[in-house]
Amino acid sequence: MGPLAAGWAISAVAGFIQGLAGFGFGLAFGPAMLWVAAPRLVVVATFVLGIPINLGVALHARHAWSRVLAPIVIAGGLAGVPIGTWLLAHLPVQDLRDAIPALALVGAVGWLVARPRPVSPRAEVWLTGPVALGSGVVNGVTGMGGPILALLAATQRWDKGMARALLATFSLTTFALGLAAVVVAHVAPGATFLTAAAWLPTAIGGSWLGTRVSARIHTARFPVLLVAVVAFCAVAALFSLYASAARLQ
Repeated sequence: MGPLAAGWAISAVAGFIQGLAGFGFGLAFGPAMLWVAAPRLVVVATFVLGIPINLGVALHARHAWSRVLAPIVIAGGLAGVPIGTWLLAHLPVQDLRDAIPALALVGAVGWLVARPRPVSPRAEVWLTGPVALGSGVVNGVTGMGGPILALLAATQRWDKGMARALLATFSLTTFALGLAAVVVAHVAPGATFLTAAAWLPTAIGGSWLGTRVSARIHTARFPVLLVAVVAFCAVAALFSLYASAARLQ
């Protein structure tokens, strides 16, 4: 399967995950596409496809937005990404790319075993800021910051609509910042953007289907779905990383 056909299939699956849970597009799309496409194309495509997909999910769930938490999530993401980008230039990137999905998997399994209780609404406000900031930092380093915020959403038993809206808003904010950096730095030619845009119909179709399926999931079961998506994305990322390393040996 060539890169173009693979992109259609992978973007559809990643879009479905995004529409279903409100996050996970980049986590599902990036590791899989690195098998068939150049890293620069994968990065650009993640932003080009992820922005409209996340915007669609956020608009669909806009009725459930939290006016208190949404600004905190946006500010944390915007502040964290530049910090992560700076760390990217000063830390061993491969070690981070191994450690972060492994920690996400441990966190997901730990959540399913312990089922932590939510904190009070006042404590939640204070907790959301550092979590959003940490998620932004991790996004700046590896693009894998979504699971941190998703585990908070699961722990706090956020309403399904609110969880999807806040997670999509966080991803939309950080993806837009990343795309702006790519455009300003002129790191990708126009053909790269055109190739990425060719995958947009299947990404949107997958997201639409995921949104329809999500509407059938009871809100009480949604936290478990979030944690399951975290675990799935972590396993997929680890498999891709280790399989890629094996190919290079």
